[in-house]
Amino acid sequence: MPKKVYRKFRKIRSHGVSNSTTPVFGKYCLKALNGGRLTKNQIEASRKVIMRNLKQGSGILRICIFAHLPVTKKPLEVRMGGGKGPVDKFVANVKAGQVLFEIDDIDMDTAVNSLSAAALKLPIDCKVLVRKFVKF
Repeated sequence: MPKKVYRKFRKIRSHGVSNSTTPVFGKYCLKALNGGRLTKNQIEASRKVIMRNLKQGSGILRICIFAHLPVTKKPLEVRMGGGKGPVDKFVANVKAGQVLFEIDDIDMDTAVNSLSAAALKLPIDCKVLVRKFVKF
């Protein structure tokens, strides 16, 4: 949960392409192919799957998204009017092409398997990328 929350936050649409489309920290990354919203529970489920697939003490994981946008919801069977409802959940707004998770210091098979398993936990389409190193 974020430290400071402004309750009445407007919706932010996830149109367009993200600026961060390549991995910066790690060698392997999970990239979103389309935009959408990810809740904090979906991000945590993906993190748990990745950590379970990584061997003990090997590999470094970096989470590149954070669920900081509050989403409000009115209770069931409440009539129209009466203002905005309380905060129901927190979401992360994801654009197409945005890097979600990065892994480093691990072999390719383990990294691809763990990121593919994490992609199954997310409601958006994802792809595993490998960073190419260029020698000068």
